[in-house]
Amino acid sequence: MGLPRNSWEIELIVDGTAIYDEGMKPKRFQITTRALAKVTAVAAVSLFPHAIYRDLFGLVLSAVVFSLLLPVSFAKFRVAVGIFTLVIVPCVSLLLILPAPSSVSPGARQNGCINQVRMLSIAIANYESANGPLPAFVPDENGEPMHSWRVLVLPYAEEVILYEDYDFSKPWDAPENLALPMPEWFSCPADFNKVDQTTCYVAVTGPGTVWDHSVGSVVERIRIIESPADRQHWLDPNSPTLDEVLRRKMPFETPHTSGDVIAAFTNGHSATIPKLTTVERWRKLFTGK
Repeated sequence: MGLPRNSWEIELIVDGTAIYDEGMKPKRFQITTRALAKVTAVAAVSLFPHAIYRDLFGLVLSAVVFSLLLPVSFAKFRVAVGIFTLVIVPCVSLLLILPAPSSVSPGARQNGCINQVRMLSIAIANYESANGPLPAFVPDENGEPMHSWRVLVLPYAEEVILYEDYDFSKPWDAPENLALPMPEWFSCPADFNKVDQTTCYVAVTGPGTVWDHSVGSVVERIRIIESPADRQHWLDPNSPTLDEVLRRKMPFETPHTSGDVIAAFTNGHSATIPKLTTVERWRKLFTGK
């Protein structure tokens, strides 16, 4: 008996061997044009929630709609198709929403962080060449921190438009300022625990540091350091002090598998420093003493 018009026949084969029925005839599964049209129509309708919401909720909702509509389209195999879709579709949806394994090596991510810290340090140096020493923060009328040094260096890192959009007449946490996007170069590629709009690139202040402008700048010292423990909103003008940092059991943590902390120095170079460095050594790296 021939196949119906507009249909295809697929022979069922397992491990290279055809599966036979009781009459010793190879088992075959017929796929008709009408069946393919039904599946296509159900899939198209099911994609509407995802097209509307364009997020995880929309994707899950589309999977549920597909699971409910497909069995209805095949009355003869309603139970079998229903079980199949209720099991397979959620599994496929889960695979789609899971993040793909990163092909970037830890070493490459660390080098990316080194380059970003170096770029930030260069922006600071360019500001100082044009304006003099960079303040750790811009104070309000009471001398309290109002604006961050990170905003001041924006024009020297090709972020002139973002700088002009910042409202210096309002505090850093005013809604208008908080709405501004953080430049990508404030985000370490290896920092997987980062929160939106926060950075772990900080200025450690205090007597003897680069940010203590009563001290000369001849001695090489750390200018910027990567410190996940001091993560803050990129517009936050408050900086950790050296004494606060060195009182911790581990002064500096690191997101890198190498165990190194990235820092930029006043002579323009960036370097990796073991996080197990002694307190005395850290103090010397920050103050030159």
